[in-house]
Amino acid sequence: MKRELQKLIREDFDRLLDRERLNTTSEIERLVLLQSIEGHAHNGHGAFRQRRFVDVTTSDVVRALGFDASEVKTKRQRLIDAIFRWAELAEREKQPDSLVDGDGKPLLGVPQFADIIVKGQDLLKGFYVGGLRDNVEVRAQVEEKHGVPIGGGSCYLVDTEVMRRMGFDGESLAHEAHDEEIERFRTERLIVEVPDSEVDDDRIRYMYIRHREGNGHSDDAAVVAAGALYGRDVALGVFLADAIDTLDKYARYYRDQDYEIGIKAKSSRFFNESWDESLETVTYLAAIPDENDDVPDSSLRYFLLVDRETERCALLSHLDFIEGRPTVPLLLGHSRVKNTVFYKYMRSVLSEYAAYKPEPAVTEIPLGSVASAVNRNFVTVRETEQLSSVIKTFLEKGAELAVVVDDDGEVRGTLDARDLLRIIWSRDEND
Repeated sequence: MKRELQKLIREDFDRLLDRERLNTTSEIERLVLLQSIEGHAHNGHGAFRQRRFVDVTTSDVVRALGFDASEVKTKRQRLIDAIFRWAELAEREKQPDSLVDGDGKPLLGVPQFADIIVKGQDLLKGFYVGGLRDNVEVRAQVEEKHGVPIGGGSCYLVDTEVMRRMGFDGESLAHEAHDEEIERFRTERLIVEVPDSEVDDDRIRYMYIRHREGNGHSDDAAVVAAGALYGRDVALGVFLADAIDTLDKYARYYRDQDYEIGIKAKSSRFFNESWDESLETVTYLAAIPDENDDVPDSSLRYFLLVDRETERCALLSHLDFIEGRPTVPLLLGHSRVKNTVFYKYMRSVLSEYAAYKPEPAVTEIPLGSVASAVNRNFVTVRETEQLSSVIKTFLEKGAELAVVVDDDGEVRGTLDARDLLRIIWSRDEND
């Protein structure tokens, strides 16, 4: 690897660590963030400053950072294994009441997972829906039935020497449609099948190959749709399956482990035909519409990225929406879509389903009342309320932040205790 590329990778990783905080432990944060550098290199983002390195993989990133590849893969695999063990216990109805591993630590290091009570059967349904919705055959069936161009592909072990000899690179494999060429790729040994122990992450690499073109899938929409239609715990199962799909791109085993946990859930005695209906519905609702900028697609990094102003992340915001709690303004995904805009879109598409019974939204709260506190203690107030009323609410609720909305429920801004103090002081001086 050229020194210049190594330097850019290290700079990009340092920038991420300095600028971002994920809703997990510092160790897991690093394990997640290092994978983002691959995408930055491909697209010329971050420290790469419009310079694109289309063949960079996470293995190159790990090498450039000086990490032990085996150790990094093992740690990421442990995160996956903990979710599988939870699923195995759920099959026997012996799972913990909350989303914790055998040592009592929250799955993926998400602290809130240790405090919520969940139902194993619903998580298994979520594993099934989340694990199979990326499957190329499932997507093809939904495309044909609903007429939506989803697209998609799979990861394969690729002989990069054959890849280059055939005139391909990482970008062309990932972004061009190759559905008709997969068997040829196998025959000509571009796609190979070798034991995991023989993968050198150099000549033989685990790479994404697109089968069909399409607008893609929104992981945010999948989680929200699953939760709004089938319950919060199904949404959590979908999220955890998506997390596996991210982590297994660089782990001990080179295979679709999210698909495996979905098939494992299907083999449980809880499986019934309604799960297939849910899979089709969520797969359809997660399809990103043509020319629609209201639907984000968050990676695991963006699901857990903490907004420093509100101390919330996309995952917690989605759970708030699903359970009918007020949501604080956040930007979602790489495209930085406003969560209020996204939730408005989701309400619209979900309204066609009888199973969707939304809780009263902030826009439906009568004038003069405030939203209940959500984790970090904030309140929602109308912009027509008197300041004296807001101050009283702050004192009564012990709030740290007030989200101000107009009569249509649109966010107009925020107030914190310092803002109120400045207003009071300025009025005292004028008096």
